[in-house]
Amino acid sequence: MCENIESVPDWLNEHFLEKNLRNHFKNDEINVINFNVNVATAKEGRSVYRVTVSFGVSLVGEENCHLIVKEASSIADYLDASSKEISFYDEIVAKFNEKLDDVGEPELFPEVFGVCKEKNLITLGDLSAKGYQILPANRGFNIFEAKSILKRMAVFHAISAVLQEEDANIFANYKYGRLCRETNQIYAENLKVVTDVVSKWPNFAVYAEKLRRLYGEIIERAHQTYDVNPNHFNTLNHDSLCSEHLMVRTENSTEDSPIENTVFIGFQHSCWGSPTLDLHYFLNTSIDEAYRPQRFDELVLFYYEHLVNFLKQLKYKNRIPIWTEFQNQYHERNILGFIFSCLVEPFNDILVNNEVELKARRDFYKDETTQANLRNIILYYDQLGTFD
Repeated sequence: MCENIESVPDWLNEHFLEKNLRNHFKNDEINVINFNVNVATAKEGRSVYRVTVSFGVSLVGEENCHLIVKEASSIADYLDASSKEISFYDEIVAKFNEKLDDVGEPELFPEVFGVCKEKNLITLGDLSAKGYQILPANRGFNIFEAKSILKRMAVFHAISAVLQEEDANIFANYKYGRLCRETNQIYAENLKVVTDVVSKWPNFAVYAEKLRRLYGEIIERAHQTYDVNPNHFNTLNHDSLCSEHLMVRTENSTEDSPIENTVFIGFQHSCWGSPTLDLHYFLNTSIDEAYRPQRFDELVLFYYEHLVNFLKQLKYKNRIPIWTEFQNQYHERNILGFIFSCLVEPFNDILVNNEVELKARRDFYKDETTQANLRNIILYYDQLGTFD
């Protein structure tokens, strides 16, 4: 029986938990003895339940299990967010896990206990019980941490490329990413705010003018980066790899290896396309601003070397792009780096276009450190010809 039944929905009962436990452990003799539920509300209003279950197994005795039961994402249903997330955990994770074993890499996802498509529910192992945590969103990753995560990104991309090589339709439904043609393009309004800020800086009039010229084309240019180019190397992208979707374990860390392992969660934006989508998003939103953008080239090369290594270990049969080709694919999408760093990441919690929100956006750039970072990013992307 449940120990705090008043706060628990009717469907979260012994039968539901037994079904998931039996599915995961492949044992129909499992019986739930009791369970405890803590309720939390995740981003976008989804309900998330942390469940501790005591269950009995014939000839073994009583065991405990820690679970997360969550509603699949309800955001942007026109982008198939919830169905993608459910299908990823239900159909794709097991295939990834087989390939992870082939290259000797540790777990990359939570354990999947089951999904309920009728109620849009996903039951996963509770990673916090295994020592994983989500680091604060305002804490950027240092270089050693970033490289550890980029290696995990490389194996994620490499495995997806091999899976698609084995089954051309496996990711056919993963069409819509963060800035694809079907999404809300509020970041275009943020460009006007940034341009207004930049126009007031001494000696930056030329850059403000270049940003103004982007007004009529930035949405289409962003769309083009998400359009799949069949002549490029393509993979499944997570498309939201930032601190809130990265659970890290640091128990056995060292200064040079501060993260023991990283697990990815939250696949509602996942889409097929160039892996440089994930690179631009992660580098421009999640590493410490002290390393942006001057360490980008080093980090992209680090990622590429691990990507190639994993593809070779997995016996990828298609052609692997050489470094200069991959580098060109990355730089062809530099507009994404600018959008993510200057127009999306600073305003993630400001999503409505009215005078109050516009003032909040302008106020964000009153901070001197924030302005200094914006100057560096604009100069960097201008030198690469991004605004021309």
